[in-house]
Parts: sequence; C-alpha cells; structure tokens
Amino acid sequence: DGEPAFVWTRGRYRNHAGGRSWRGGWWDTDYPDAEANFLRGVQRYTSIDAHTRHHRWVELTDPALYEQIFLYITMKRVPVGTSGSGPDFTQEEAAALREFMLRGGFVLLDDFWSEAHWQDFLLEIRKIFPDRELVELQRDHEIFHLFYDIEQVVQVPGRMVTWNGRTFNLDDPEYPPSVHAILDDEGRVMLVANYN
Repeated sequence: DGEPAFVWTRGRYRNHAGGRSWRGGWWDTDYPDAEANFLRGVQRYTSIDAHTRHHRWVELTDPALYEQIFLYITMKRVPVGTSGSGPDFTQEEAAALREFMLRGGFVLLDDFWSEAHWQDFLLEIRKIFPDRELVELQRDHEIFHLFYDIEQVVQVPGRMVTWNGRTFNLDDPEYPPSVHAILDDEGRVMLVANYN
C-alpha cells in the first residue's frame, strides 16, 4: 500500500561487549512495542500517515539509513553506572550518523541515566561530532512548542532502571531530567538527547 509519510526507525549499533544480537546491547529495548505504542499516538493525535506497523530497524552503516528522515537510538546501559552494554560507535557508525544528520536527518537519543552514563554519552557524541557544541534546550525553544506547549520536562523512570536494586522516584533530585541538542550551521536541531 505504498510507503507511509512517517516510519519510526530504530538504529542498531555495536555495543561495548561487541555484540549486535537481538538481546546483545539494549539497542532493541522495548522493540517493537514502543514503536507500535508511539505510532498509535501519531495516528490518534495527528493527520500524519502512520500505522502501528510502520516501523523498522536499520544497521547504522546500512545505506538504507539515508532513505530515512528520523532515527531513534537507545543509549541504555544496564545496570545504571556500568558501561558493559549500550552503544560503542565504530568509526564507520559515527561517520554514518554524522552524514545522516548533515543530510537533514533527525536523531533522537533516549533512555540513559546517571552521571556515569552521561560521561559515556559524551564520549559517543564526540565520536560523531567532535567539534559541535552540545546545548541544553530551554523550555522556550521552539521544539517544545511545535505541537503541544511543553512547559516542563517530567522525569519518568522506566522499569529497567529500577532493576539495579535502587528505587527511583518521580522527579528524583539526584537525576534531574534535561534535553540536549546538537544544531547544524543554520541552527536546525539535528539531534536531541533526553537525559534522565
């Protein structure tokens, strides 16, 4: 029935343990249920041509990446404070992500917690854009007012975060939520990272 207007595309990466298996690096956390759930919302609240089956994953070095406009990547490391899982972008993966964004693609990074994961995240971002600044997006940024007016970034810890034996509470002051971005030369948001 033709290609839909929007396809949720998830990036499959090599992890610190070197694996790409279905359960080998947390790239596939909640896949494909999260995609189907998100796309139900797109159907319900917008006029965008989307269906719950309009999702896929793609290897970061697959030329098919450049046929997409949107890419989701989970930065998850389990348990919190470890670096044995999650992305460890190769030079080829970092170059492909950089090229994807410079060609106009948008990347959403999500699902990483704690200072240890922040430091790992910074290492991975520097592989992609060593010379671009990572900026925190304030609530007056236009991205928070395109569809809904988002006045507050709410911290909602996921179930997996609690599996390390520590209880996380909503709005835990030890893990303040924030949204960060990398912009292109014209100020377009190329990458958004949801932290905590």
